Amino acid sequence: MRVLRIAALSALLQILISCSPGGALTPREAFIQLRLAYVNSDPKMMMGCLSSKSLKSLSDAAQLMQGMREDRRQALADYYGVASLRKKQITPEDCLLVHFSMERKSPAVSRAVRHRIIDIERNGTAATVRVENGMDLRFVREGPYWKFDLASY
Repeated sequence: MRVLRIAALSALLQILISCSPGGALTPREAFIQLRLAYVNSDPKMMMGCLSSKSLKSLSDAAQLMQGMREDRRQALADYYGVASLRKKQITPEDCLLVHFSMERKSPAVSRAVRHRIIDIERNGTAATVRVENGMDLRFVREGPYWKFDLASY
């Protein structure tokens, strides 16, 4: 009886840990979250998938776009079909909308995440996920969570 209680408690703890709301606890989970963000073209979901280095790159890109002349921002908004670039305050999410638009025109990562994983190679706090089309996707561990390293592309 005591063994059953311990086994049940252990199973419950495993379920709670694997459903962690803070992020992906394995590179495979991070890949699945990344796939959902790309499939849905969801910038908020994507922000939760990205490494701090990638988030910093997006923030820097937003500041650069914000510093552009208004007519250039308008042209960029028209070209990529991202109306939010017309506003004065550009956010990292706006940059992700541009990224999603670029991925629709010439898919790379968005194509890769639609394929099955064939290998995951871990090296300390870094992991490379190889998918069927031969592309390698890089993830990094930040604290207990695995994040996609978009800045490495």
